[in-house]
Amino acid sequence: MGSEPEIYFYADRHSATGYIYNFALQEKQKFAEQMQQEMFKEIEAGRPDILVVDLRLWVQKNSIGEAERLAWVRKFIRDYRVIGILQHKEEGSELHWGYFAPEHDPEGTVMYVLRRKEG
Repeated sequence: MGSEPEIYFYADRHSATGYIYNFALQEKQKFAEQMQQEMFKEIEAGRPDILVVDLRLWVQKNSIGEAERLAWVRKFIRDYRVIGILQHKEEGSELHWGYFAPEHDPEGTVMYVLRRKEG
């Protein structure tokens, strides 16, 4: 969830939504809120096994629907667990996978990789 369509190509996966670029969903244009709602419904219906959430886009201050996006993603990811995080730091980016990923300080974290919980 963001604007990183190359992830689908490199991971050999299909998107749960047709909205692979999220910029238009946050611009001041008359269809932004409708497009966000369509994206939410598509993702919920698709129940993806893996989510990649790009926080740079999801928490843009004063963008269209910011509060609604954050409320939706917080609710939706309850059924997921963190399996990886990408952090930007002054000395460079760090990627943390597996067991240790959730233990890292979220400061500087820009992307989360989540897997749907079993059951």
